Amino acid sequence: MNFKTQTTENKIHYSKSACIVFLFSVVFTLVLANNQNRQTLKSGLEAVNQGNINKAIRIFQQAIRENPRDQYAYYYLNKSYQEIGNLAKALEACQHTLKINPNFAQAHNDLGSIAHQQGNLTDATNAYRRSIELEPSVALYHYNLGTAYHTLGRLTDAITEYHTTLDLDHSFTPAYHNLGAIYQKQGKVYEAIEIYEKALHYEPEQIHTQKSLAEVEVDRAKLLNQIILRSQTAISMQPDAAENYRKLGLAYYHRGHWNQAIEMLKIALQLEPNSATRQADLSKVKLQLDQHLSQELETCYKSPQNAEIYHQIGQIKLMKGEFQDAEHSFRQSLKLLPNNTIVNLSLGETLYKQNKLEDANEAYSKVITQQPTNMEAHQKLGMIAKRSNHWDLAIKHLEISDSLDPNNPLTHHYLGLAYHGKGNLTQAITEYQMSIRFKPDLVTAYSDLGDAYTEIGKAEIGHMYYQKFINLAKYRPDLKDSVEKTKSKALELEY
Repeated sequence: MNFKTQTTENKIHYSKSACIVFLFSVVFTLVLANNQNRQTLKSGLEAVNQGNINKAIRIFQQAIRENPRDQYAYYYLNKSYQEIGNLAKALEACQHTLKINPNFAQAHNDLGSIAHQQGNLTDATNAYRRSIELEPSVALYHYNLGTAYHTLGRLTDAITEYHTTLDLDHSFTPAYHNLGAIYQKQGKVYEAIEIYEKALHYEPEQIHTQKSLAEVEVDRAKLLNQIILRSQTAISMQPDAAENYRKLGLAYYHRGHWNQAIEMLKIALQLEPNSATRQADLSKVKLQLDQHLSQELETCYKSPQNAEIYHQIGQIKLMKGEFQDAEHSFRQSLKLLPNNTIVNLSLGETLYKQNKLEDANEAYSKVITQQPTNMEAHQKLGMIAKRSNHWDLAIKHLEISDSLDPNNPLTHHYLGLAYHGKGNLTQAITEYQMSIRFKPDLVTAYSDLGDAYTEIGKAEIGHMYYQKFINLAKYRPDLKDSVEKTKSKALELEY
């Protein structure tokens, strides 16, 4: 007998804890062979492909009556019974297949599948292993063994089998998904992201994988936020340790905060100017940022110049610190879409960085008109009002911003400044403390705390915060003048 079948395709059943394949759809082709049952088997396979499984079962049973030693008739009967969920009959037919041909690898694989569906994982594992012994280069067999290990919680073994599957067939997307699920469960977020992205490369519309990738991206963001907070705390405790700045810089880099990353890595290099590692870190991030921005800009210039493209160009210019060019691009975008909230936010940020406070106020006010609960717009309007000494207005906007995002350190800091300006020192101190709770390396908040405590007559505490500011700010060139002024304040308190 010289029948040949295509490898069965998987019907995937996803679960959140593990994505395991239980059933297989039957898609067979029958090649020419010198066998008296060929026409009968062909008719049965045609019935399978038409979805008429009950008819196929009757035909394969007829083929068995015609030739009780036909392994393929029993094998196809087994597959058909699996399709309708009759596992007992499928098992019986599969066992008949293996009695006729004990070295039929696909039948051993099916035997494993049936046992797997019945919850007999030991039998399933043994059957899958036997199919691999007979045909070690079939990706499907390794994948199914991986799912059995996965179900048993033998994750290391499952990972090995999934990787073997992918070595044999790079486009076997269920293996990517299951592998990603294991990494996600183990908290290996970067590995999970890489695997899910590979799966989507082959099946971009796979909703389950898209959902899993989105979940693990959230996990990645949480992990990076934890690293950032730990690194900021370490810096506040050990402001002279280069490694703390390096960790924070790399966390910012992975979070996509390029400029903050570069700022921290510069300080790390400043502390250890002869370190090849520090130099390499900074060079790598700078180079990748330059390449990223150049590629993005080139793509934008080659695209039709619509509102979205103008906005993207403006964002690139803003990141590069080219504020006038950024402003021009944002205004071009708003000519085409005057009420675009996102563009108005970007324009407001650019104007704020240029100290064009009235224009920035106008841009953020437009955002509030369109989105009254926009946290960022309220925050920036409060900051602008504070810089103009409009304390009540500043407090109003910043309190709204705080209600929308209670964990934002910048909002708490500016609320502290607004209360401080209004003379409410107790509330100012509370807000300053909240700001460094959420961002322990928020340098200027320490100086502001020093001022507030000194003003309420607690000079010793004020001096402590002044010294904290000096220790943290000494590596920040933009705070050089502030450091000198704070040193003078601290010196006055010593006498």
